[in-house]
Amino acid sequence: MENESNQSWFSFLTQPKNSFEVWREKRLTGLQLLFLSIGLGGTNILNRFYAVEMGEHFSTVTLIILAIILGPLAGFIGIKVGAFFAEKIGRLFKGKATYRQMENVVGWSVLPYILMIPLWIVEIILFPDIFTAELFNSMTEQEAFLFNLLLFFEMIAYGWSMLIFVIGFVKYHEFKKMKPFVYILHAFVFFLLIFSWGAGSLQITDTIQQNQAIETDDYESILTNAEAELEDEPTDLRALNNKAYALINEGKFEEGLEAVEEVLAIEPENDVALNNKGWALNMMERNKEALEAIQKALEIEPNDAYEYVNLGNIYYGLQEYEQGIEAFHMAIDYGITVDTASAYYGLGLIYYDLSEYNKSIQNMETYLTYMPDDIDAFWALANNYDLLGNQPKAIEMVDEILGRDPHNVPVHTYKADLHLYYDQIQEAETMYQEIITSYPEYPDGYYGMAAIAAYNQNLTEAVANLEMVLQYDSYYFENALHDPFFDSIRHTAEFQALEASYYENDGIYDGNGEFEDETIHYD
Repeated sequence: MENESNQSWFSFLTQPKNSFEVWREKRLTGLQLLFLSIGLGGTNILNRFYAVEMGEHFSTVTLIILAIILGPLAGFIGIKVGAFFAEKIGRLFKGKATYRQMENVVGWSVLPYILMIPLWIVEIILFPDIFTAELFNSMTEQEAFLFNLLLFFEMIAYGWSMLIFVIGFVKYHEFKKMKPFVYILHAFVFFLLIFSWGAGSLQITDTIQQNQAIETDDYESILTNAEAELEDEPTDLRALNNKAYALINEGKFEEGLEAVEEVLAIEPENDVALNNKGWALNMMERNKEALEAIQKALEIEPNDAYEYVNLGNIYYGLQEYEQGIEAFHMAIDYGITVDTASAYYGLGLIYYDLSEYNKSIQNMETYLTYMPDDIDAFWALANNYDLLGNQPKAIEMVDEILGRDPHNVPVHTYKADLHLYYDQIQEAETMYQEIITSYPEYPDGYYGMAAIAAYNQNLTEAVANLEMVLQYDSYYFENALHDPFFDSIRHTAEFQALEASYYENDGIYDGNGEFEDETIHYD
């Protein structure tokens, strides 16, 4: 009996027609029904979790436990309800099958679903983010190929399941005349499955390529791809949103807003377009309008962490810091990814402005765990440590930047400045000289040497270096007008002559050497 049972299970996969003939007068046992219910219910529940991104709200372990608990019940109900409709629909066309026979047909037709359980195990192991919106964000093209291959096997299992059902349905209802039509219908549905899989595979590949372009700041590629898609379908909302995203990232805010408005003209409540609109307006310092757009986007999609990040940025621009802190924490509560890690960066900026430097440091360091090469974050950390009087840590942060961008002149200058401000004159002088040697066309090194000379009461050398500053960048000289290092020479005729030259070059003097008005404007 055990061999007969085992042979029956396998035979439904390889010879369903003969197997249904053997099972014409049999019925599913409780154990068979249980296993088939687990296969149907478990895979359907996991598919549903994948489709609605339930991983954004629950852990993968929790979702697996839910599938194990709910799967048998869902599968049992599915088989029973499916058998009921299969019997009734068949009867409409004068079919002869009984409910018990249709229960056998529906039950054995889900046998391929059991084969999908190992596929799901592989997918969960290889792709831990499979139930989240982040699934494709860090996926490589090789991983995408493997993922699509697994989906192909799932598609084959679905088609296999439909074929077993069709064979049993036609046989038990004795649809001899309708048999060709039913098989043609099955072939058509199977073709749709293949088409759907192919289209989905292409979309996954496009998404990964776009994510890679975003990671490498290749907005030109995103824009090119979007425009190519729009040539084929001018009202493609996804392509229009991608076009807007690329243009905004390139600083072409007006053009980006035009693409956004095209989306909103078609779909006024498109939250992606509204989010892009708020982002662009905020970058243009039209903060009130930006706030209105983001708030509307959140009314439509209140669970979007990225939109809360943009909301926090807008409040930061409006200097409404408490609301900004709340918005950034909302983004964090919804789950931080590489795309939304800037919530920590935003918190760091707010706490810096509030002079809460330790909190700023804490958030910037958290941000760097997601974006370890973001130079701006190291800049912020250096400034925080400097203001806390922790020069060694400030220099450590500066060295982190130089390790990633060794030719960043302002950073070299800031490092020398840190030594100068802490009265480490010899170290500062050495660094300024190195800047002049390596980057003679930049004013930074000359300015530093002028500051040291003024500090040492060496008027001639200070003036000579300030002349070089004026030669390479007259606007850089403006710093000397307020820099305490030049207090000792600011009253001298030589410095005042340089100051007059600066104002004259800046267009503030008239032709007679007099001020055009009494107000000095600094650019």
